[in-house]
Amino acid sequence: MVHLLVESAGGKLGVESTVNKGSVFWTVIPFEIAESIEQTKSINNGSVLLGTLAPGQARVLIAEDHSLNQLFIGKVMHKFGIKHFMIVDNGIKVLEKYKEGVWDIILMDCHMPEMNGYAVTQKIRELEKGTGGHIKIVAMTADAMQGDREKCIDCGMDDYISKPVDIDMLRDILAQWIRLGDDAEPINNKTIELPEHPADLHQLRSFAEGDRDAEHKFIKLFIQQSDSILALVTEAVKKEDAHVWKEAIHKLSHTSCRDWYMGVPHF
Repeated sequence: MVHLLVESAGGKLGVESTVNKGSVFWTVIPFEIAESIEQTKSINNGSVLLGTLAPGQARVLIAEDHSLNQLFIGKVMHKFGIKHFMIVDNGIKVLEKYKEGVWDIILMDCHMPEMNGYAVTQKIRELEKGTGGHIKIVAMTADAMQGDREKCIDCGMDDYISKPVDIDMLRDILAQWIRLGDDAEPINNKTIELPEHPADLHQLRSFAEGDRDAEHKFIKLFIQQSDSILALVTEAVKKEDAHVWKEAIHKLSHTSCRDWYMGVPHF
């Protein structure tokens, strides 16, 4: 399996062995080296904008196809005091719900089935030319390399936050349009040192606020989702389908619970 993964990425895998001395296994993969990693969390570059829309009145459409992330972002919305939100799992549904005309903000996952977030945003901006409207669209993407921020701007997005999403950063971005003050509950989102054990549930339990059913639901869903994705990766490697396994690994590497293992609850 390893050699198929390496070769599908354009790399080489080899071994050098000497009797009674040992073996050296090596791999070479031609990754491009970026001059810098995009660190900016927001297109607005830190400009301070204070929202006037009350959390209880805000209407947020969320595009997210990962079931575990859906569960997590729903809980975050409740903690922010945002009661009117809907989560959809592909780009076609985003367009359908947008056309209903009842939303103030769209949190747009850039990697979705049917139609990705970039294409959906471009289509929405085209439709708005005939209506004169402009819905706020915030990109949520694991693409955080040089040029990805510009890609979001060019397709018409209003702001940008990279995955795994930091909750405090998301709060800051939404606060440009929504008055997130007393209505929003505080969220414990402090980074702690990497624990000795492979799993640290302290942050999960802190986020769940003693709700053991919620803890079990997150963990069960994480295991189910991970098993499903790993099975998909295995099948894709057998079929030498590089596109499918890359998308699957992308989804697995940006699941919410992945970062609870490091003590940081992100989605």
